[in-house]
Amino acid sequence: MSKSPILAFILSIIPGLGHIYAAGIAKGLVYLLIIWCTLGISLCFCIFGIGFLMAPLVYLGGAFHAAFLATIGD
Repeated sequence: MSKSPILAFILSIIPGLGHIYAAGIAKGLVYLLIIWCTLGISLCFCIFGIGFLMAPLVYLGGAFHAAFLATIGD
């Protein structure tokens, strides 16, 4: 079954949800954990000013990665 990259990107509004859709539940939960941990670390770096750049990049990177996974399949 073909997955929609656009739907995976839209589902990534909640980080990790697009990965669950594109890669399946088991792999998606791993991606979800990685993205949430990375976002948390990025937000901690906001104290030093760099987190304001890192957090959006991690967020958008995760959304594009979910769309890519939906495009290539599992």
